[in-house]
Amino acid sequence: MEEFETLSNSEKSSSIRSKIKNIQYQKFNLELDILSESAISDPNESYLQEIQQQVNDLNLRQAALKSELDLLEEQEPA
Repeated sequence: MEEFETLSNSEKSSSIRSKIKNIQYQKFNLELDILSESAISDPNESYLQEIQQQVNDLNLRQAALKSELDLLEEQEPA
Protein backbone atom coordinates (compact mmCIF):
# COMPACT_ATOMS: atom_id res chain seq x y z
CA MET A 1 0.00 0.00 0.00
CA GLU A 2 1.30 3.43 -0.95
CA GLU A 3 2.13 5.75 1.90
CA PHE A 4 0.80 9.29 1.54
CA GLU A 5 2.86 12.19 2.77
CA THR A 6 0.44 14.59 4.41
CA LEU A 7 2.89 17.09 5.90
CA SER A 8 5.03 19.37 3.82
CA ASN A 9 8.69 19.83 4.69
CA SER A 10 7.80 23.33 5.85
CA GLU A 11 5.21 21.95 8.27
CA LYS A 12 7.66 19.32 9.51
CA SER A 13 10.32 22.00 10.02
CA SER A 14 7.88 24.11 11.97
CA SER A 15 7.04 21.20 14.24
CA ILE A 16 10.71 20.41 14.84
CA ARG A 17 11.43 24.07 15.63
CA SER A 18 8.60 24.00 18.15
CA LYS A 19 10.06 20.90 19.82
CA ILE A 20 13.51 22.53 19.94
CA LYS A 21 12.02 25.62 21.56
CA ASN A 22 10.26 23.42 24.12
CA ILE A 23 13.58 21.73 24.92
CA GLN A 24 15.19 25.14 25.37
CA TYR A 25 12.47 26.07 27.90
CA GLN A 26 13.06 22.80 29.75
CA LYS A 27 16.81 23.41 29.84
CA PHE A 28 16.32 26.95 31.12
CA ASN A 29 14.08 25.69 33.93
CA LEU A 30 16.67 23.07 34.87
CA GLU A 31 19.38 25.72 34.89
CA LEU A 32 17.23 27.72 37.31
CA ASP A 33 16.92 24.60 39.48
CA ILE A 34 20.72 24.29 39.49
CA LEU A 35 21.09 27.96 40.38
CA SER A 36 18.62 27.80 43.25
CA GLU A 37 19.96 24.50 44.65
CA SER A 38 23.52 25.78 44.45
CA ALA A 39 22.55 28.93 46.38
CA ILE A 40 21.71 27.12 49.62
CA SER A 41 24.27 26.42 52.31
CA ASP A 42 24.21 22.64 51.86
CA PRO A 43 23.24 21.83 48.26
CA ASN A 44 22.22 18.28 47.48
CA GLU A 45 25.01 17.11 45.16
CA SER A 46 23.04 14.06 44.08
CA TYR A 47 20.15 16.27 43.02
CA LEU A 48 22.50 18.60 41.15
CA GLN A 49 24.02 15.65 39.29
CA GLU A 50 20.55 14.40 38.39
CA ILE A 51 19.59 17.81 37.02
CA GLN A 52 22.83 18.04 35.05
CA GLN A 53 22.15 14.61 33.52
CA GLN A 54 18.72 15.84 32.44
CA VAL A 55 20.35 18.87 30.81
CA ASN A 56 22.82 16.58 29.03
CA ASP A 57 19.97 14.38 27.77
CA LEU A 58 18.09 17.42 26.51
CA ASN A 59 21.22 18.59 24.68
CA LEU A 60 21.37 15.22 22.90
CA ARG A 61 17.69 15.43 21.97
CA GLN A 62 18.11 18.97 20.69
CA ALA A 63 21.12 17.95 18.58
CA ALA A 64 19.14 15.08 17.03
CA LEU A 65 16.24 17.38 16.20
CA LYS A 66 18.60 20.01 14.77
CA SER A 67 20.14 17.36 12.50
CA GLU A 68 16.70 16.37 11.26
CA LEU A 69 15.80 20.03 10.71
CA ASP A 70 18.98 20.56 8.70
CA LEU A 71 18.12 17.57 6.49
CA LEU A 72 14.63 18.89 5.84
CA GLU A 73 15.89 22.35 5.02
CA GLU A 74 18.42 20.91 2.55
CA GLN A 75 15.49 19.29 0.70
CA GLU A 76 13.52 22.52 0.33
CA PRO A 77 13.89 24.35 -2.98
CA ALA A 78 15.90 27.56 -2.82
